[in-house]
Amino acid sequence: NGNLRILDLGHNHLRSLYSDTFNSLINLQQLHLDHNQLENTRFLFMSNPQLKVLNLDGNEIAYFHIGNFERNVNLEVLKVNRYGCQGLPYYYSKTLHFLFILATN
Repeated sequence: NGNLRILDLGHNHLRSLYSDTFNSLINLQQLHLDHNQLENTRFLFMSNPQLKVLNLDGNEIAYFHIGNFERNVNLEVLKVNRYGCQGLPYYYSKTLHFLFILATN
């Protein structure tokens, strides 16, 4: 459904996602993927221009790739584990001007 604005897939034991998994959700504003078993960020090459909140807390993501958020220029809140923040390239501070990162233990 293209009108879906909030999608909560937290606590679903997800291990991986395809990069185009959420592309049809053109009005998606919040995506909650917290407390799954995600280890890589390939799926973050998704194209959701309305996305403002991305919750990845409680996963095993240790680093992010340059270009992960290129198509999500309106992202405002990224919630990740503290060690995941270490992998956020300086690049994002230039391209995502309103990004607020919430790092948890």
